[in-house]
Amino acid sequence: MHPFLPGAPPDGANGPGGRLMHRLRELMPQRHVFEDASRFRSIERIGGGCMGDVYRAYDVKVDGLVALKVSRGTESSRVSFNNEKRALTRINHANVVRLLDSGVFSGQGAFGTRQFLVMNLVEGICLKDRISMEGAIRWEEARHTLMQLCDALSAVHDAGFVHRDVKPDNVMAGQGIATLLDLGVSERISRKNPMRIIMGSRFAPGNLDYTAPEVINGRCDGRTDIFSLGMLMRHMLSGKAPLNDMWLYGSVTGVPQDPILRDADIPEAQSAIISRATEARMDSRFQSAEEMKAAIEGV
Repeated sequence: MHPFLPGAPPDGANGPGGRLMHRLRELMPQRHVFEDASRFRSIERIGGGCMGDVYRAYDVKVDGLVALKVSRGTESSRVSFNNEKRALTRINHANVVRLLDSGVFSGQGAFGTRQFLVMNLVEGICLKDRISMEGAIRWEEARHTLMQLCDALSAVHDAGFVHRDVKPDNVMAGQGIATLLDLGVSERISRKNPMRIIMGSRFAPGNLDYTAPEVINGRCDGRTDIFSLGMLMRHMLSGKAPLNDMWLYGSVTGVPQDPILRDADIPEAQSAIISRATEARMDSRFQSAEEMKAAIEGV
């Protein structure tokens, strides 16, 4: 066990390990710290949402730092965790978060018998925070990130899933690597034909601003994620969160409406890619993530 991690034996009260542990306990809010005596030494809470919290934790089993995702213990969080586990078990790609392990707490600690997922720890900052702090992203950097996300979505689709929640909150960017996170609302599709529409899917997107119009009617396929990536591309290049509410009107009334995408700050070539990716009609969009990547690469 690493001597400088909470829960590790100090080298004496005045040794370097003891002093560092004491300082860590002073600096870290206690509500962000927990220990599971059998396996985890948690350092800090790094994120969370309605389905669970994510911690940067030391995992005794893998002997290293991991991202530990702990469920809320509700029925909806159980479904979400099972979805994510099912998807990540089948996906292995450098630009998609990796599942290392999963389980249920024993019931002896603060988390009762809640589910948990152990994933590789992705260092960096999510795109949402990056854009909020710095504004629009330069094209060369955005281009590199978007091409990686196209590769990530190709892997998700090839494994037989639609992500359904592609948005800046679910993309980590650091050291030139983009990582797609959170497959909790993913939906199964055909591995042989990722663009075959699935009917009767659950309407559970995390953010309507990035969600394709067909989702509200219980339809999705790989092109649903392409729409979301187009909305994300617009956000990256303009620095402005999308105002994608017209499609909701169109979905309810049956009159297709395109989202408001034009922005004077986005060059024409990039704007054309965004417009095609976010067509209201699925057949008018890029028909695969590979096709969208080729268009981005050519600019």
